[in-house]
Amino acid sequence: MINPSKSATIKYHTNDEIKYVMGDQPIPTPPEATHLGIVRNKKNEPNIDEMIKMGRRVTYSLMGAGLHGKDGLAPHLAYHLICTYAIPRMMYGAEIMKFNVKNLARIECFHRKQLRQIQFLPEKPPPANTAVYALLGAKPIEAHIDSAILTLFGSIVRQPNSIEHQIARRQLAIKNSNSKSWFMIVKSVLAKYNMATPYYLMENPPSKAVWKAEIARAVSSYWQNQWKIDHVSKSSLRFLNIDACRLGSPHHIWSSLPSDVREVEKAAVKARLLTGTYILQANRAKFNQHNCDATCLLCEIAEEDMMHFLIKCPALTEQRCYHESILKRTLLEHCKIQEVDDLFSKEDVLLQFILDSSHECIQSVITLPVDWPSFTESITRQWCYGLHSRRSSLLKQLSYADI
Repeated sequence: MINPSKSATIKYHTNDEIKYVMGDQPIPTPPEATHLGIVRNKKNEPNIDEMIKMGRRVTYSLMGAGLHGKDGLAPHLAYHLICTYAIPRMMYGAEIMKFNVKNLARIECFHRKQLRQIQFLPEKPPPANTAVYALLGAKPIEAHIDSAILTLFGSIVRQPNSIEHQIARRQLAIKNSNSKSWFMIVKSVLAKYNMATPYYLMENPPSKAVWKAEIARAVSSYWQNQWKIDHVSKSSLRFLNIDACRLGSPHHIWSSLPSDVREVEKAAVKARLLTGTYILQANRAKFNQHNCDATCLLCEIAEEDMMHFLIKCPALTEQRCYHESILKRTLLEHCKIQEVDDLFSKEDVLLQFILDSSHECIQSVITLPVDWPSFTESITRQWCYGLHSRRSSLLKQLSYADI
């Protein structure tokens, strides 16, 4: 039996005074009510504050599993935990809600902050959004919502005798694109990913496995293309080979990491260099509102940019030569001598190799074996961290000398 005291009615997109009774007891009409664990309101909009609170609460509960700081799990493993536990709880019921631009931006911002933190990327200067997602192969929240919408619609079209299927046929037949009907949202999402029309799917329902694979293909293709478009306009991403980034597959800077806390710390330095968030004097001069000299504080010879720091700075020669000899010796075991000599003679190509050796410009100079990340990543990671440590030590000595 339905209990009137435990029931509620939500007035959806109407301000009319309508009173409902069950027997002789009135049914309350609160501004929002919970149905099947989903908080519903008269505008059918999500409660973003509660969603973020839930996502944060579940993430904190995962700290015992290693989701914390540089002494915890590697970033790609931490992201797997978030995908498995936090996102499903946070986004429960999101496929039937209507997200406006502001709501979507808020929850997307929260999600990016989580991804940035588990990759040890700084808040200031902020990394490009594409870098935050691409290094982990992570889906934006918008992609999670769209996938859930398409999955639900797929289950509806596969059940021709259900009430939901009948409603779908009616709504698609009489509603236009300006309607607030959920099926018009489905129609726009299908068009967004260049998939079959809802009318075609109603007549030719795909199997569950086929539809799941089609959603994965379409969503992956769309967002990887968005990354490529954004990559062109972001100078901070010039060293990142965006063509090697795949949705659902982490970049080799993370995937090649062993289960070693020290190696995670080293990879975090390389990730900041790769995403343009490592602070060099050239960055300070560019973004500092006060007068700031871009000249390297260690050698005082040239502007301290990425090339100067990793390849040229005389003050870091000893540390650099040590890692250079290790890299050259390792490459000679797998590649031709002439190719290795060409790599080290071209400074711009060597810089690209250190930061992201999957770039196509590397392939035109040296032929790497199939398992190249297993040895090149470890060495270039040590190169970046070694120079970072030496630079930090020298800058600390300079600051003490000025006191």
